[in-house]
Order: sequence, then C-alpha cells, then structure tokens
Amino acid sequence: MIYPAVMQLRKHLYEKFAYKDYKGGWQVQIHIRPGAMMVTHVKREQSHDSREEAHFEFEWQLQIVFDHRMTSFIPQLYITDYTFGPKTLPEIKRVVLDQMLPFMHPDSMYRYSLALV
Repeated sequence: MIYPAVMQLRKHLYEKFAYKDYKGGWQVQIHIRPGAMMVTHVKREQSHDSREEAHFEFEWQLQIVFDHRMTSFIPQLYITDYTFGPKTLPEIKRVVLDQMLPFMHPDSMYRYSLALV
C-alpha cells in the first residue's frame, strides 16, 4: 500500500541524490477514531554518499486515512523534517531542498525559506 508513495519520492529525490535507511528510523502508528482509522508510516532516511560535504537526512510521513468501513482511503505523503551536516556544501543543500520542495509539509515551508538564505 505504501509502494506508490515511496516510489514517487524516490523518483524525485533518489535519482539525483541517493539515500538509504536510517537505522531504527521506521515507525508505524495506528489511530482508531469514530468513523475512521489512520495509519501513519514515519521513516527517516540519510544520504548514501558518505562524504561530509554531501550529508543530509530527512524524514517522510505517509498518512493513510480509511473510512469506517475500510472501503476508501485518502493518502498524504510529506517530508516533515530534514537536516544537513555542518560541512554540507551550500549548492548540495539548495539542490536537495529544491527536490524535496514538492513533498514538504506546510509546517516545513518556513524552515525551507530560511535554509536558502
């Protein structure tokens, strides 16, 4: 069920800046509410490139809200957090952030604008 969302993220970011799992960085949360159920995958990734000047990390979240009968659902994929190493080159930061931008959670947009200054 998460494959299409993960592949969309990989297509935008991985092809330009390869990344890999962050050890211990995957959580699944399930919330049951009257009339709906929400399943949230939260996963942290890190740059595959081991050079300090190319280091980045990010966390994505896929939230799937099901109706009470589990017959329909609404998925939402966001990048909710990101960090760079102290020696990451400014050009790497800019290009990585540009690739992440379509997936940024609205709460992350302010941080995005500050990172480019």
